[in-house]
Amino acid sequence: MHNLYSEEPDHQGLETQEIEEWTPEEVSDFIDIWAEDRKKAKRTRVLCRDKDAWVAVDNSTGDCWVEGFVSKKDAIDWLNGKELEN
Repeated sequence: MHNLYSEEPDHQGLETQEIEEWTPEEVSDFIDIWAEDRKKAKRTRVLCRDKDAWVAVDNSTGDCWVEGFVSKKDAIDWLNGKELEN
């Protein structure tokens, strides 16, 4: 299981942070932690495969943005800040 809790009080170095691949259960637990106390949630960027979709979570700013995508590539591109075509 991945560490879902924050370890870095200043959260520096996020621009070089790797994108982690988590299970749907880990993502769900992470969102619950964030909803309970966003300061405890790890600043991270993650994706997971959930049925027929890819779910991307960007908590690099502490705001926990969540989006669904058809392809893994689109999910990674979104997490990397690329503009996606509709």
